[in-house]
Amino acid sequence: SSDVCSSDLIDVHMSATDRRVDDSMPPLPMQGAVHMVICGIDYSCDTQSWAGPPPHGHGPLDTHYAFEMMKDLAWKSGAQYMTLWNQECTKERIAQAITEVASKCRPDDTFIFYYTGHGDQLPRMDGRDDGKDESLCLVDANGNTDDPSMQYRAQVWPRDGGDRKSVV
Repeated sequence: SSDVCSSDLIDVHMSATDRRVDDSMPPLPMQGAVHMVICGIDYSCDTQSWAGPPPHGHGPLDTHYAFEMMKDLAWKSGAQYMTLWNQECTKERIAQAITEVASKCRPDDTFIFYYTGHGDQLPRMDGRDDGKDESLCLVDANGNTDDPSMQYRAQVWPRDGGDRKSVV
């Protein structure tokens, strides 16, 4: 079995063992360190699309609370973490952060990627499955997640299908 932290590909889908957690049992003893990348976007930096504040959009999102809560949880639990907020949440910067933090993982360590912001679907390039790829609504270097024609998203948002390596 491969260690998630040392793999070249991060699978965004849950494994069968992650589906159910028995909360009635005592927690398993902690083994290894916890390494996290914590990302949050409220889109207040977006000046041109539906996600930003008026007059173009209906944002910003109320994601700052969830972002701060996860940072607090990471700090209180002793996790090593990196944070990215708003304009820092580009496809390239998140890939760099995942690579940097994951490179610190050793056997028995745990890697956690946390994202709070919009998600959506893009047309799937290969036409398999339901014809859609799940996607994180990230921003470009200028803080925009899309353009008024809603065509820019295909360049800015990473896909979960055949484009998984764009995230890692």
